Amino acid sequence: MCGRSPSFSSSPLTAKVRIVVFCTPATGTPSHTARNIDMSETRRVLASYQVSAQEDPWRKPHLFQHLNLHRCPHCAVASPLLSRIWEGVTVDYTGQNGKFWVSYVCSTCGGIITAWSLRDGGEVLDMYPSTKLVDESIPDNAADYLQQALDSLHAPAGAIMLTASAVDSMLKEKNYTKGDLKTRINQAAQDHLITNEMAEWAHEVRLDANAQRHADQAVTRPTTEDAQRSIELEA
Repeated sequence: MCGRSPSFSSSPLTAKVRIVVFCTPATGTPSHTARNIDMSETRRVLASYQVSAQEDPWRKPHLFQHLNLHRCPHCAVASPLLSRIWEGVTVDYTGQNGKFWVSYVCSTCGGIITAWSLRDGGEVLDMYPSTKLVDESIPDNAADYLQQALDSLHAPAGAIMLTASAVDSMLKEKNYTKGDLKTRINQAAQDHLITNEMAEWAHEVRLDANAQRHADQAVTRPTTEDAQRSIELEA
C-alpha cells in the first residue's frame, strides 16, 4: 500500500490541495488503512481540492495572454475573448514609477482594452475603458433596468428597450404614473422635473424602443453605438 497526502500553500494565494492515493501491493491483495476504508466505494485515486474562492487569482484580471473580464467594456458580451496584441513599459519624468502596459482586442467587437500593472502577469491596477456601472444615485428599479441595458450592448435592440424601461421606472419613482410614457414625459417637462433637452432625449429613446418592440421594417436596426448613446445620456 502507498499513500500520499500533501498540503501546501503559497502567498498571496492560499490554496490547499489534498490528494490521497490508494494502491494495492504487488500481490494484488487489497490492503487496509487505519481508517477502514470501504474499497467498494473508492477508486484507485481519490482527490479533493480546497481553494478559497475569494483568493482565486482568476477572479481578478491579470496581465496574462488573455485578459479575464466578466464582460467586454465596449460591447458587454459575457466572458469575452480578449487577446494580447501589444505591450510596453513607461516611466515618469524622473525615470521612476514604471508601469507595464498591455493592450487586448475583443474577438467579438474588435474593441481595444488597455490595462497596466507593475509587472507582466501582475494584477491589473487600472484599465481603459473601465467596466461601466450604474450610478448609485439612480433608484433601484431603474438602476436594474439600466444595468441590464449596459450588459446587453452586444444586443443593441434589447439594450434600447431596457433603457426605455429605465426611463419609465424613473418617472414612476417620481409619482408620474398616469397615462402612457409619452404623456408622462411631457408632464415631467412641464413640471420642470426634467429639462426640455432631457425630454427630447427620453422621447427619442421611447420611439426607438417602440420601433424595435414592434419590429418596424422601415427602421434600420440599431448598432451598439446607438445603444451606447442612449444609455450614456441616462447614466
